[in-house]
Amino acid sequence: MMKASVLCDVHRLEVRDIPCPVISPYEVLIRVAAVGLCGTDAHIFAGHANYNTNEYGQAIPLALQPQILGHEITGIVEQAGSAVDDLREGDTSDPTTTPSP
Repeated sequence: MMKASVLCDVHRLEVRDIPCPVISPYEVLIRVAAVGLCGTDAHIFAGHANYNTNEYGQAIPLALQPQILGHEITGIVEQAGSAVDDLREGDTSDPTTTPSP
């Protein structure tokens, strides 16, 4: 399990325990140190946008399917998939450091 700030309704965030994602061979799992929220996230939080839709293109209410906002992150690699050869556990996304060889 891991903790996440979850938007569970308009203007309502909760810190929840969520399952750790299972990564594919081409993905990395990052322990987030900081996250930036963009304008779209602010619109979703305020209830002015919801891009989470069902198969008919209708918005799914946050109360039914909460969302984790933020996609501009920095952190430390917790796991690297088997096909990832340029990052490994412990590497940081801090641009002032050098990745592992």
